[in-house]
Amino acid sequence: MLPGSWAYVSAGAFGRAIIQDESEIGLGGNSQLLTLGIGLLFTAIAATYVTRLAKDAVKEIDE
Repeated sequence: MLPGSWAYVSAGAFGRAIIQDESEIGLGGNSQLLTLGIGLLFTAIAATYVTRLAKDAVKEIDE
């Protein structure tokens, strides 16, 4: 559940940073976008890993 929540928060922060960057209000610049992008990537990896662990655990219970 935590990776999913983190993904929503990161996606919102990433979208906000893009909007602010386009309107030249934001202070973060490209380094902030890079950091947020890397965070989203690792969140997706973590969510995939947790999903696989959960599927394996359910298969073990069914056997």
